[in-house]
Amino acid sequence: VVEIKQKIDEEIRDFKKYTYSQKEKFLSDANEELDDINREIDEMKAELRKAGDNISAETKTAYEKGIANLEEMRDAFKKNVDKVQNSTEDNWEKTKEDVAKTYDNTKRSVKDVWEDVKRGVTEGVNKAKDRLD
Repeated sequence: VVEIKQKIDEEIRDFKKYTYSQKEKFLSDANEELDDINREIDEMKAELRKAGDNISAETKTAYEKGIANLEEMRDAFKKNVDKVQNSTEDNWEKTKEDVAKTYDNTKRSVKDVWEDVKRGVTEGVNKAKDRLD
């Protein structure tokens, strides 16, 4: 039986609270979040592989599409984080606002896709189990 034990990181960092003098800390924290998001995406892909034939092709395709959308959101977040490197005090507020927005959207989507994957894989496994009983 496939059981997803993924604990979703509920904590969302507030990237709007950083000051320009905290730029290095901002970059460090943002890159840490990027690593977490990448790990979440990798784990989702692994869960889909493990689910194998327990989920329908349509369901699997829907999840793969959700994950691909997540990867696009992650890329937009990363692009905004990269802009921070070259930000100045003059454009700091706008730059960190862009990071905060793309980060919040990505984190929310990670949670939503995980919930969908968990639900779909669990339902698929239960249906497969019922057929065997």
